[in-house]
Amino acid sequence: MEKPRMPCSPLTTRLSGSARETEDRIRNIFQWKKKRPPMPVLAVTALIIVLCGSLVSCQVGTEFVSNVSSGRVDQMALREDLAQVARTLLPDPEQSVSAELLALTPGDYGNYALGAVAVYTDRSESLLAIGVQDQRTGQLTTPVFTTLSTGGQPHVTTFHKDGEEFLLYVANSIHLGLTYGEAGLIRYDGTDFTWVWPVEGDVRQEDSQARSDYQAYWQEHKALMAPGGVDVFVQTDNAVINGDGPQWTPDHNEIFFLMPEEELPIPVAWQVRNWLEAFTRKDNNPLNANNTSALWSIQSLTETQLASLKLKDTQTAYTVLARADTDDTLWFSACLIYDEEENTIGCYDFAMGSLEEVSEQIENVVTLLSGIDSQDFYTLAHQYYSQKYQGQTYYFAVDQPDAPQEGDVRLGPVSYAGSCGLEQGFGSAYAVETYQYHSGQWIGSDTQYLVLLRDTDGSFVSVLGEPASYDEDTLVYNIIHQAAQQTQD
Repeated sequence: MEKPRMPCSPLTTRLSGSARETEDRIRNIFQWKKKRPPMPVLAVTALIIVLCGSLVSCQVGTEFVSNVSSGRVDQMALREDLAQVARTLLPDPEQSVSAELLALTPGDYGNYALGAVAVYTDRSESLLAIGVQDQRTGQLTTPVFTTLSTGGQPHVTTFHKDGEEFLLYVANSIHLGLTYGEAGLIRYDGTDFTWVWPVEGDVRQEDSQARSDYQAYWQEHKALMAPGGVDVFVQTDNAVINGDGPQWTPDHNEIFFLMPEEELPIPVAWQVRNWLEAFTRKDNNPLNANNTSALWSIQSLTETQLASLKLKDTQTAYTVLARADTDDTLWFSACLIYDEEENTIGCYDFAMGSLEEVSEQIENVVTLLSGIDSQDFYTLAHQYYSQKYQGQTYYFAVDQPDAPQEGDVRLGPVSYAGSCGLEQGFGSAYAVETYQYHSGQWIGSDTQYLVLLRDTDGSFVSVLGEPASYDEDTLVYNIIHQAAQQTQD
């Protein structure tokens, strides 16, 4: 069936309708045709210049050099001028708004500055305005580029490459559970800017081929910020509202500048992106909804050393940190184990919350020691197994007698399988090899997982028990949560 489309209303100027149509109206406002001033104005201007000439000749000429770190760029004026442009586009220009200067880049030895400002309303709308200001006169020079987001927040980053300045922006919206948006990479020459991706040319020009191609591209694509550039998604033919499948699927990434992630093995970053989409499609997403896609913007991906867990030679642990595209205060982090031989990714642990919360949980879980040599571990384990094997003789391998008896149960060796965060602290899983003595020999082995609850300092609190079912491919995270859930039931 046809893909759902946003309703269009070409006869209205309200901002709560189609973002793309509003964007067209906004650009029409600012891409004015320059007209020659009337002759009286020119005459008055010439007279003023003549009268001021002597004053200018008496002053020492100094070239204004911009210096961001010392505040020489008037950031407040730049923010307010661009915000004023955006504010006039609102149905009520006097309504309460907040403005944020997202980025600025000086140019022409500090005489000009490129700025990007976001203006937020109390109706979950935001306007992104990108323009150039003459720092000597305080006036905006070139036409301002603007785009509207509904239910989302624009994101901007600047970088310097091959002697040139660039600004990358992403502005996405959400409406009735569907998302859409646009993004672009512009090159700043010191006095003006132009687009270099996804099209080349000036998108501000109403009748330009660049603008037409730009709009057509973002009808079928969506972008999210990623290390060094953006992850690009392509729209599917799924009836998303009916739950047929995700609206967006990962298509490719665009790398514009180098980041540490570029040193990672080639398949890892893309595998992580696809894992993140699958893992958060039904749960653990910013909308707390089912059948979502393209909502987490990956901020970093780093190789991680687990304190106690021994990985296979083909395995490597990574930590991914992502920010919600719709909410700058919501973050997601996960410790993942990538198997190069199998080309698969498994979740060791994950967290969702504030940046501080997710960072602390993942850092704590990857540095948590196994505790397998702790006396507290064996004390709690004995208490658990004495109930499980009530009426039978059992012992750990280190305590095995010289002459085992028929029916004896031997536990061990014991190995640490991993940990993850729980509401009460941490859950740690231990693989216990189990044998039974029968007809003069040990029969086995059968691997059981014993899960213990630990405090935030790593000390043992209690036994959560054993998961009811699992196989060799079951993630440790799932083993721990299954045991924890059984305890609550």
